[in-house]
Amino acid sequence: MEAQVIFEVTSGSLQGQKFVFDNIITTLVGRHPDCYPKLPEDDTTVSRYHCVLDINPLTQPPQVRIRDDGSCTGTYLNGQKIGQRSATQTPEESCQNNYPFHPLKTGDEICIGKTTLRVSIEILSNEFNASPFIISSPSQAFFNSPPQIPGYIISKELGRGGFGVVYLADDEKTEKPIALKVIRPQKQADENARKKFLREIKVSQYFNHPHIVQVLDAGEVEDLLFLALEFCPYGTVNDLLKQYQYRLPLDLALHIIHQILDGLDYAHNLELSPKQLPDGTIKPIKGIVHRDLKPGNILCVSEGEKPTVKIADFGLAKAFDLAGLNSDTCTPDNSNSENPSVSGTYVFMCRQQVLDFKYAKPEVDVWAVVACLYNMLTGLYPRNFSKGENFLKVVLNSQPIPIRKRNTLVPKPLAEVIDLALIDQHNLYFRTAAELQQALQPTFRR
Repeated sequence: MEAQVIFEVTSGSLQGQKFVFDNIITTLVGRHPDCYPKLPEDDTTVSRYHCVLDINPLTQPPQVRIRDDGSCTGTYLNGQKIGQRSATQTPEESCQNNYPFHPLKTGDEICIGKTTLRVSIEILSNEFNASPFIISSPSQAFFNSPPQIPGYIISKELGRGGFGVVYLADDEKTEKPIALKVIRPQKQADENARKKFLREIKVSQYFNHPHIVQVLDAGEVEDLLFLALEFCPYGTVNDLLKQYQYRLPLDLALHIIHQILDGLDYAHNLELSPKQLPDGTIKPIKGIVHRDLKPGNILCVSEGEKPTVKIADFGLAKAFDLAGLNSDTCTPDNSNSENPSVSGTYVFMCRQQVLDFKYAKPEVDVWAVVACLYNMLTGLYPRNFSKGENFLKVVLNSQPIPIRKRNTLVPKPLAEVIDLALIDQHNLYFRTAAELQQALQPTFRR
């Protein structure tokens, strides 16, 4: 822990209470039980989901910001209103509003209804005060000219996204083709943050499974981080969806999901090296949660009616988070640029992950698998998302749509499993990949 962010209630019925955050989190403030801080139920000037706090105490300096979430009475920062839905709008209609984030610093005061909170950002570790290393976003011209990574000969660009650019390259030692992912972090980070990232991503090199893309190497060159990955030559499931006009045949979709569940079951249960805690005790480490599973992260290594697929980017979201490099990397399909730093893509995220991503458990990956299956069979997402909407609010305020309302050709027994798996108001029904695999087993045709 390097810093902590404290919100102290200075007026209102909660006066004296402190809400302390020492890790990356996006949290909602309001009267709903899911909120933290949760404000008094009897203060009707506060909306159920009033505003959003986006907190990253791991960066240098810590990044803390606030956004009104379409509240009925507005959120005030140092006496200035920073957002409020119009009097004629319902909470659902306010999803179309793109409210901006506002940075917070020590001494700022936030007024929500009858409650006032004072912000305090405290540095707790000398290590945090190390000389910063600025990781700037490389220019477009830079990426038009491939970087020089020792040991690899780059031949062409394969694609680019929020994390960086992926190139096809040859490994000079093995003379085999690999995918070289060159990372372009967006924020400041000291040397310690870079080491955290590389240490965490190297955990993925433990993976040895036919349905997980293998991490062959990881390192840094000048101001860039890179990953050398197993090359999967036939694109992603997103590409496959385009070939089939955005609806895969049932057998093909289930064939893909079967493989993904095999890979998840392995990753979630893999025994990793134990971790020694500061008090000297040894904590066993078991498994890694992906947290960003979507069709674009499922790669094809063969063609035909039954292609072999593999999960890509295992551990990447967590590595960015722990290194304090992950603010603003959540980029939902058709989204605006004002999304908070929750890992993952909202259209494939359950509400539990949105509300509490720090403690993401295997079941959030299981939910995402079902969301992927839903997308493969319908060409749509489990929830209705529209361009310009507040994605976070849609996840929190709407329910997944039963799949047969989107595609009546989905067999009823399969639809029942999918609909049950996507219920995310309370606890998720399927907690492990093995449980979902068993429920889907009657539908698999190998």
